[in-house]
Amino acid sequence: NIRRELMKQPVIAYRFLELREGIEAYSMLRMAGVRHIEDRTDHLVHAIGVGFTDIDEDMRQSMAQQQALIAEQQRRIERMEAVNAIQNILSRYAAYHVASEQVKTAELYCRHTPGTRLIFNGDIYDEWEGVERHFIHRMSNAEEDLSGRLYLHDMVSPLIEVAEDGQSADCMFSSHGCETGWNADGSLKALWAFNRYHFVFVK
Repeated sequence: NIRRELMKQPVIAYRFLELREGIEAYSMLRMAGVRHIEDRTDHLVHAIGVGFTDIDEDMRQSMAQQQALIAEQQRRIERMEAVNAIQNILSRYAAYHVASEQVKTAELYCRHTPGTRLIFNGDIYDEWEGVERHFIHRMSNAEEDLSGRLYLHDMVSPLIEVAEDGQSADCMFSSHGCETGWNADGSLKALWAFNRYHFVFVK
């Protein structure tokens, strides 16, 4: 009941889309209560006034602004999700590396993305074949016998910057820990380890 609703609020407004000579356009219908001078003290709605307004330009501008805001919020959410995904990858890297699971470590790198490059202690390994050569062959062979040995590295102070378009990210972090190595006589020795990592991620 329109009269009942107008007793709760001064104006009822509806936006609607119509066709004007085959072209879609937005209009607004507004309804308000109208009281005669002698009836203004009884708080009742005795008559209803109706008006139509062309709001096509304003409506389209408002919709464009809302769509831009939604798109910006979506980009921000995607960038936040990217940071979380990268942190998970770094944690997997640390877990696989200290467990000498070199195949799993290598699989964290891009297998099919051109331009993949790994630089380790000055040695350069290009494309997936280079990553495979470093982790699956070189590192696996070096850590073939881990009897009595320990590798404990934690990832700390991650600095993750995701590009505005969300298609790439730059990441740096430190890794502190302890490990064991071999003495010349074949005995084990304790070592402190401090490493800095730099990763570039692509989507």
